[in-house]
This record gives sequence, C-alpha cells and structure tokens, in this order.
Amino acid sequence: MNNIHIPPVVKNLLIINILFFLATLFFETKGIQLGIILGAFYFDSPLFHFWQPLSYMFMHGGWAHIFFNMFALYSFGTLLESRWGAKKFIIFYLVTGLGALALQLGVQAFETYQLTGAVVNPGAVVVDFAAGTVQA
Repeated sequence: MNNIHIPPVVKNLLIINILFFLATLFFETKGIQLGIILGAFYFDSPLFHFWQPLSYMFMHGGWAHIFFNMFALYSFGTLLESRWGAKKFIIFYLVTGLGALALQLGVQAFETYQLTGAVVNPGAVVVDFAAGTVQA
C-alpha cells in the first residue's frame, strides 16, 4: 500500500481553499456574498478592498471549479514543492496568483473597452437611421 505524502504547503493550501469554499457556501445561506467581499475588483471600484488581491486566490465559483483547481494543486503542487522546497513553492504560488489577477483585470479592461465600441457604434447607426440621416 502506498503512503500518500502531501507536502506541508500544498496541504495547507488545500485546507485553506476548501475552508474558503465551505465558508462561501455557508455564508451564502445567510445572505452574505463572500465573493463580493473577498473576490477581485478593480482598484477604483467601490467594492475593492486591500485584501482582495490575496483573498481572491482562494475563492472558487462552484463545485467543479474547486475540484479541478484542488486536483491541479495536489498533482502539480506536490511535485513542485517536493522539487523546489516550501519557500520557493509558496513564492511561486503567490506570484502566479497575482500575475493571474493582473492578466484577468487587463483582459477584462480590454474586453470592456472593445464591447463599449461594439455596443455604441451599432447604436449610433440605429439612431442615425431613425433620425433619417442614414438611408437603407
């Protein structure tokens, strides 16, 4: 029988992620949306709090999301922590989490900008058509 060895940082990250997920489910039944409190928002958003760049890393949007993320953390995190050591792995985890946030916010900003043009331009054509300045 094989002994399953989970390195300490991976084990603690698994526990923290699962606790955050269970807390999200529990508080949701009480009408408290932890996703809004702990999720990631733009720095200029009224919903932004200074802890969100860190806390969002532990938030998950459903059972499949947490299952596959924890499976990946267990599978790859165990290998990386065993090879690199705890300190290097936790730095890697945090840096890639912050990098993912930067990428996500950047893509959302780009998509929002592009969508604004995609909505405004056809809207302008409809207004011009209705005003009679554009003819079919």
